[in-house]
Amino acid sequence: MTVTRNGQSQKVELTTAFNLQNGDTVSVDRAPVFYVYGEVPRGGAYRLEPNMTVVQAIAAGGGITPRGSDRRLKLRRSGPDGKVTETDTRLQDTVKADDVIFVKEALF
Repeated sequence: MTVTRNGQSQKVELTTAFNLQNGDTVSVDRAPVFYVYGEVPRGGAYRLEPNMTVVQAIAAGGGITPRGSDRRLKLRRSGPDGKVTETDTRLQDTVKADDVIFVKEALF
């Protein structure tokens, strides 16, 4: 979080005791999120929890619909250069901030 006092900004850790004063402005960083869509009941953005797996992320979106497949999952992730890569993913893989998980339709 950042505290601005008298025009001067100071980065403050949430675990640090800090005395606020009248007129201070507090800015809290956005919580990291991931996105899930496709064959899930509630696609959208969800808050990322530490060490979250793909199966936990899909569960946040309501699980896989009867038309979906837990073997046809795609993961889109931005690299350090900003380039987005799409790869196959597994249920036990770890989710990172801003990942996009796509649950594809099952093949019958």
